[in-house]
Amino acid sequence: SRPSRNYYCLTMILALFCLLLLAGAASAQTYYDYSLQGTQRCALINIAMDESGSMFTEQKFLKLVALPAIVSALQAPANGFHHVFVCSNGFGNPPSNTGVDADGYRFLGCSDGLDPAILDWSRSLSGTHEDGYTALTKSIDRVPATIDGVDLAQTCRTMERNIILVSDEDRDHHRAEAHVTQAIVRDKIQDRQYIANLIVNVYIGDIDASNLGMRYDYNASVQTALAQPPDQPFYPNEILVAVKHAKGTLDGNYDMVPFVVAPYTRYLTNGQGNTVADYAPLIENTPGAIWSIQTLRRGILLGQPELSMAFANAFINVKICEIINCIRPPEAGGDPHITTWKNGTYHGLHFGFFRFSPSAVSSL
Repeated sequence: SRPSRNYYCLTMILALFCLLLLAGAASAQTYYDYSLQGTQRCALINIAMDESGSMFTEQKFLKLVALPAIVSALQAPANGFHHVFVCSNGFGNPPSNTGVDADGYRFLGCSDGLDPAILDWSRSLSGTHEDGYTALTKSIDRVPATIDGVDLAQTCRTMERNIILVSDEDRDHHRAEAHVTQAIVRDKIQDRQYIANLIVNVYIGDIDASNLGMRYDYNASVQTALAQPPDQPFYPNEILVAVKHAKGTLDGNYDMVPFVVAPYTRYLTNGQGNTVADYAPLIENTPGAIWSIQTLRRGILLGQPELSMAFANAFINVKICEIINCIRPPEAGGDPHITTWKNGTYHGLHFGFFRFSPSAVSSL
């Protein structure tokens, strides 16, 4: 009948109008321009997580252990942050999935504080393209201008920025994104003043060693965009190692051992493909660090909770120190300018922010 046809047409017009409104809202998303015009102290932790099927353990480590500890420490009154923002991104997804770009990247969300809902990384069994380069650049570019109602530019006077990439693959570049070169990624990290930490598939030192992470070739005389003020410590060349008891068993602590023999690449071995060549140069001559996903897995999957505990203690405390510029919080009668990395000889953050027991990581 004519009324039915008219009703059908009206319904279709309304549906089309709603679709256009939704499309307009999506295209109207504004991204943070990294300006600072406010009055408050802020921190931004940005995660780019490999979502391929082999990443279950590392996803749980970030979600259940590392990020809750880091955010909780930064929110402590002694550290003086008004806002600690967390942004979550994934890569390595099939492009056919909803919300996934052609290169496998997707944006999961941001929160003021830690919202576990944005850390709901998937585990795609395909892992077609784990393009860490575009994941890093897009994670940096797609931070929303407003997070949980807070306008970043208008609110923040300072913002400590830290980006974490986690992947067990080398750079699997998608043909449409081959133009995103290593130099472009380095420039993006430095231009936006991030400190980068890469948990990737490398061995540090001997393959059987219990080495956790490494930083290298940061020249204190080179004042880059990431250089800290002159009264702050610069990071030397050092390897973070799991500490052993006198009898050779691990105790869950860690230490920092300087190395002096160049080049740093002699201490790094590929755990998969061309990981060293793809990722190690991204943090060269920066305050960032590279971490061994092999060591993390060994501790969790092979039943060595003390090794997992050492990794957790090292990673979490290093991240906290990077974000607060490695200044020890004032203590009663103490010197507020004592630094945790003084002359590269500080051992194990014994005054510590967090100290995990084996049970805290054995359930992963």
